[in-house]
Amino acid sequence: MRSRSRRKKNYTGIILGILAIIVIIGVLFGYMMDRRLKSSPEYMADMLVYVFRRDGDYAYVLVNSSKNEIKIVYMKNKRYLYDPQTKAYLSGEERNEDLGFFDKVFNINADYEYYIDLDGGNIVKFSSALLSRKIENLKDLINSLRTRKQNVLDAFKVDSMARSFRVFSNLTSPAILKFINSMATYVVSEMDEIPTVTNHPVKIIVGKDKKKEFYRLYISREGKEKVIKFLSN
Repeated sequence: MRSRSRRKKNYTGIILGILAIIVIIGVLFGYMMDRRLKSSPEYMADMLVYVFRRDGDYAYVLVNSSKNEIKIVYMKNKRYLYDPQTKAYLSGEERNEDLGFFDKVFNINADYEYYIDLDGGNIVKFSSALLSRKIENLKDLINSLRTRKQNVLDAFKVDSMARSFRVFSNLTSPAILKFINSMATYVVSEMDEIPTVTNHPVKIIVGKDKKKEFYRLYISREGKEKVIKFLSN
């Protein structure tokens, strides 16, 4: 009886020892991954821009590491947005066009820029991965990310997230980690709208046969200056 009891104790000790080694290896591996991501040029960059799009709604997120702050401009139903000064046009059809539009209009010289197209079921996929719950409203998603706590396991997850998000974004592993860490620790300021001349897009018909038509939602000069001042201060 004593020998069996000793063998059980020995087995228990061996199992606990193996588990302790696995935990130590996991912690060290996680630390190495975290350091690798945080030492990357993207993570260490001073200024990053994230443009979220959801069914005509936009969230322009400017992460400024030199000031430890985030500026967010929300834009609801802003497809066809047009800036008369730069002639930049936001059709809402091309992802790269989104980044080019905001570059011209806001004149922000970011080190890195990312688009996140959350149309259709993409927003559920994105929110489930980052928050472990389904969210279908763009502003609710951003607000939930602001209250999300940092997780020691994030360094393990971001690589698979980046691969999963590749079909609707150009996010990289460092970009995702930088975003979630910044949202949890930086001071966040918001602007609810970008002022426009009209509340709805204006329909314009051109051509001799008047068969060609397009839409414009004009940004007001004062509205544009207001946004630029908000982002730059």
